[in-house]
Amino acid sequence: MIVFDGLPALSAFRLERINREFHRLELRSKLIAAWNVYFVQVEPDAALDRDRLCDVLRANPREPKPASLWTVPRLGTISPWSSKATDILRGCNFPVRRVEHGVAYVIEKLPEAESGGWQKLVATLYDPMTQSVL
Repeated sequence: MIVFDGLPALSAFRLERINREFHRLELRSKLIAAWNVYFVQVEPDAALDRDRLCDVLRANPREPKPASLWTVPRLGTISPWSSKATDILRGCNFPVRRVEHGVAYVIEKLPEAESGGWQKLVATLYDPMTQSVL
């Protein structure tokens, strides 16, 4: 599995809106940044043109940045985005088995995992019907 960071996932307005919601929920956390992340599973023994793939995905070919948490399509599922993106990449002769996307978040003062504050925070960032938090 290869991981690439992509473009920012949220505008400044949306970042501020989420931070206002954190404040309303009495969380001391602050959302600093959010960006798209791409997870690529390549066919075994295939030669992948990483730079070209990054151009298509509008991703950064360097090592991914650390994040506080990630939201991804629900574990054990394949998102409609993944199905279509994988078909498109295969049509462009990329040797990929699957590509999926998620969002990486950097959060200041992250609550303890599974605490009440954690539950409030993640409920603000994801849809539990279609996404998982890592």
